[in-house]
Amino acid sequence: MAGVFPMLAKVFERYRRTLGILLEVVNAYLYYGKELFKQHKEWVELVLDMAQSSLFTTEEPMELNNAEGAILFQIVLQTLGGGLLDPYMPSIITEVIKRLDNPCNERFLSVQLYNIFLCAVCNNPSLALNLPMTQQEFLVKGILDVQVAFEGVYNRKVLAIGLLNILMYGNMPELANKYYSQLLSTVISALQLQRLEELEKKLAIDKKEIKAGDNESSSDESDNEMGSLEEK
Repeated sequence: MAGVFPMLAKVFERYRRTLGILLEVVNAYLYYGKELFKQHKEWVELVLDMAQSSLFTTEEPMELNNAEGAILFQIVLQTLGGGLLDPYMPSIITEVIKRLDNPCNERFLSVQLYNIFLCAVCNNPSLALNLPMTQQEFLVKGILDVQVAFEGVYNRKVLAIGLLNILMYGNMPELANKYYSQLLSTVISALQLQRLEELEKKLAIDKKEIKAGDNESSSDESDNEMGSLEEK
């Protein structure tokens, strides 16, 4: 494993600095080999470079490739804790703001960009929120503006947990006070939608099981009727 991972950089170059199928491969390395990343600082820098390059590539489909870079940033922030990313945190947030300054035609991409910031807040709130007030507001207001686009289990979890960390962080009272009710309302709404989706899934499973049971009963009754006719 230790000898193979650096070779991914060559594959990444071969794919014109886009991720594609490499996203799953790098994800597996991070998940199963995260302890090795603590021993190899160059691995951390390599994977961050891959994420940054993909985030800004102009290779088509551009926004899909950019979103994959954003997702890789999220995976790194969720996997590598313990201060390992502290030296890189300011530059990660800078990259998010820089990409958000460029047009995003797809809301999906905007959500994934804001997810990077929210994951950074969960990883180390003091560093992720150590920003000028204008940048803090730019990110928080942007999230509130597109909150309805945070669809699906994963995105809503990132949204709720990230905003809760912002609300509980003590060093940004001005921003928290200004947007407190909106932030709290967004967290509650995300959790309610999450709960509703889980209930709908459970109801769908229950209905399938009931239907399967009814079909079994009907089949047994038909078999019994056929048996009775044969006896006659």
